[in-house]
Amino acid sequence: MLTFQSSKKDYMSDVPILVLEAEIKRVYQPHKANALIRKFHEIILGSTLCKIDNEIAIYPHDIAAVFGLLKIPVKFIDVNGSELAVNTNGSGVYW
Repeated sequence: MLTFQSSKKDYMSDVPILVLEAEIKRVYQPHKANALIRKFHEIILGSTLCKIDNEIAIYPHDIAAVFGLLKIPVKFIDVNGSELAVNTNGSGVYW
C-alpha cells in the first residue's frame, strides 16, 4: 500500500511529486514503479498542481482519485501516524 504522510496534524498537506515518486519506488519493483509513475503522470496531466517551497506538488484528493482509478490502495497519515480521510469529490481527475 502506498502511504503518504502529511506535515500537518489535522489534514493532509499537498504531496510533492518527488515524494510521490519515491513512495511508488519504495513499494514497487523498478519496472512496475516506472510504469506506474508514467501512468500517474498521464492521468494527472491537465489537473491543477501547486508549488510548495519551489517544488511542484499534487493535491491529496487528486492523488486519491488517480490511485482509485488505477485500483491501487493508498493511505494518508498525519505526523502521528493516524489515518486521514481524503475526499475525492473535489478532484477534477477523470480518465
